[in-house]
Amino acid sequence: MTLLSRRFVAMLLVLLIPGSLYAVEKGATEKVTVHLVTGTEATKPMEKMAAMELESQLKELFNVEVTQEEVLSSDTEPFIILGSATNKSLFGTDSDYSLPKLSPQGHALKSLEQDSNTGLTIAGGSPVATLWAVYEFGYQNGIRYLMQSDVYPATPRELKLSGYDITLEPNLKKRTFRLVDQFPNSFESWNAAECDLLIKQLGKLKFNHIDLNVSPWHPFIHYELDGVAKETGVMHYGKQFLINPDYPGSTAFGGQDQFENSDFAGMETYKERNEAGKRYIQSILKSAHDQGMTVGVSLDPLAFTPEFKQVLPSSFVRTDHHNLHLGANNPYSGPKFEQLAKTQIEAWLDTYPELDEMSISLFQGSATDEEVEEGFAQLQSYSSKLKESTLEDVLEKSKSNSISALRDSGQTAASRCIASLAFYNRLFRSGALAERKELPQLQFSDVTPVLYPYLPEILPGENSSLAVSVTAGHGVHQFDQVPAQLVPAVLDCYLHNQNLSVMAQSTTQWLAERIQQLQTNEWEGVSVHFWTPAEQDPTLHFLSRVTFNSSITPRQAHDQYFETITRDESATGRMWLAFENMEAGSRMLDDADIHFVSPYEGDKMLMKHYNAEKPLPENWEEIKEHFTQNMIELYRSHDAVKTAGRKELYYYAKRSEAVLTYLTAVEELHAAAAAREEDDLETASEHLYTALESLYDAIDTLNDVARNPSDLGTIVLLNEYGYGPLLKEVGTVDAQLDAAE
Repeated sequence: MTLLSRRFVAMLLVLLIPGSLYAVEKGATEKVTVHLVTGTEATKPMEKMAAMELESQLKELFNVEVTQEEVLSSDTEPFIILGSATNKSLFGTDSDYSLPKLSPQGHALKSLEQDSNTGLTIAGGSPVATLWAVYEFGYQNGIRYLMQSDVYPATPRELKLSGYDITLEPNLKKRTFRLVDQFPNSFESWNAAECDLLIKQLGKLKFNHIDLNVSPWHPFIHYELDGVAKETGVMHYGKQFLINPDYPGSTAFGGQDQFENSDFAGMETYKERNEAGKRYIQSILKSAHDQGMTVGVSLDPLAFTPEFKQVLPSSFVRTDHHNLHLGANNPYSGPKFEQLAKTQIEAWLDTYPELDEMSISLFQGSATDEEVEEGFAQLQSYSSKLKESTLEDVLEKSKSNSISALRDSGQTAASRCIASLAFYNRLFRSGALAERKELPQLQFSDVTPVLYPYLPEILPGENSSLAVSVTAGHGVHQFDQVPAQLVPAVLDCYLHNQNLSVMAQSTTQWLAERIQQLQTNEWEGVSVHFWTPAEQDPTLHFLSRVTFNSSITPRQAHDQYFETITRDESATGRMWLAFENMEAGSRMLDDADIHFVSPYEGDKMLMKHYNAEKPLPENWEEIKEHFTQNMIELYRSHDAVKTAGRKELYYYAKRSEAVLTYLTAVEELHAAAAAREEDDLETASEHLYTALESLYDAIDTLNDVARNPSDLGTIVLLNEYGYGPLLKEVGTVDAQLDAAE
């Protein structure tokens, strides 16, 4: 047989043997046709979306034609059966197609044979799970889903429908992503259209809940209390972040004179901002619901804005950011505060009846002894188990049981948690909201661990859940003490610590440890919270895989992610070293100085290093070495990769470079402070100038790769709370030197 004949026979075998690869091209011009069978009942929007997404993937991955049809029309061409388990036209008792048992979140990819033809079933236990099954098919064929886009493998690939035997069920049923927040580098800066695109990408990662983290000064609701109308409605604490064209990074803003969420640009009155705020939240609600997600809002109903101080006794400012966030001491027994909580909760529910959940932060103000005693007695009336303990017993146990999120002693936290839980029990069980018929799912956060054993009976509302907050690298929580089998519990993980604001941060390995604990103790879910997307894509990828397959390790997820991004095994290995060093460096820095670079400190964010409030950490050189190795491995990986993923690696590498130059600026400020203490203004000036140049370089480097509002917000914060104050100090020292001559 000639070589040409052998090739001809081989091509015939590819086309004729069941379960083999389908040739991408039938001939020079005729493409393979894939029959996409959806049955007669695929009428829901999400089922139609699943079909559209699958058709798009098939064309992009395999360069094939796709024919959507209700009934399979060919017994010789490749076919895919797509639908929900409830679609009787596909999976009824008389159907040729079978499915494993699927929960509402379960989904499956199963190869099948029909009339000597190989096909594939892609199905879910619900319409949204069917959509996830489509994204899983894309994932199995090399697509990787990032927060800003999809990365495809080298295409076209050969179409293979045999060999699929995948059934996925969640081990954490609630997977939450948090939006809004505070500060320019958070999602508060993302307009509705940008949030919509982000939510679509999160759907591909199988997130199923969006949490809106709001503050009392946001412009999203309006209400009145005792004749006083809310008149504070702002973003970014109401601070204007002006763009100085002479400052570094200004070219990233395209000539804008102010940085703000573009949905609120140019709005000068409270009414305008309130109307824009309502449109903004309604848009996010629609985007999430369109992706099959639920939506909740996180708030403190006992926090308020300054105009209400006149009608609420014992008010105090709860943050120093423009004095817009107020609370009150001892609010738990006053009718005014029950009215405040009711009014704010109802304002949210009346304005946004589509909300699925309300997460209530237990107020962190003080409580009187009387409020605590009365509250404890009230909680005992709900809990037979709590009746077996005294208040003194509970408070004594709480001494060694503090919550890191509260930054307070366990006993103080327990006292006000008791008073707060009693307050909300009254509100929802017998008080002003007891008769309200339509309430979303309630969730409560900041519950002190000493009360965990009693939660099934003392949480307000029916079927209420618990949220426990923990920051990456911090917080020792009694996971096994949470009665997760009786009370749905979610761990709220702060992955990008705002106390390290501009630093590159990776938390995948830390998160893996937490996820394992949650799965072992049967928690309902996990919530991720970070201020800027930055380096978090690999972490979200890991989370999307491990919540459906608990055996996935961080290294396995890393390789699955970066092998597609880089298409280079060596670069993938280097990226592992890079992210290991990034995680180690950021954790060590956070352990050494919890407010190393925090925008909460305003103008002190950078200049505190000059004012010598703290020395450099003892392990400073080790911290720098981790970030140096992080940058080296990132640039090595970038230089080795020639595919489209090179752009992603460049983003990481430039950010790592900015981190190192920022650390240099900090180091120079400490040196300047030491020279100033020795009355050596000339040397101090030299170090200040070096610090200024380093900070300029750091910001300019970020400018090179800024790709979303959070990146722009990071530049804004570095200029507002870093470059500006430092430039002013340089001028002051120069003036002192001139005067001394």
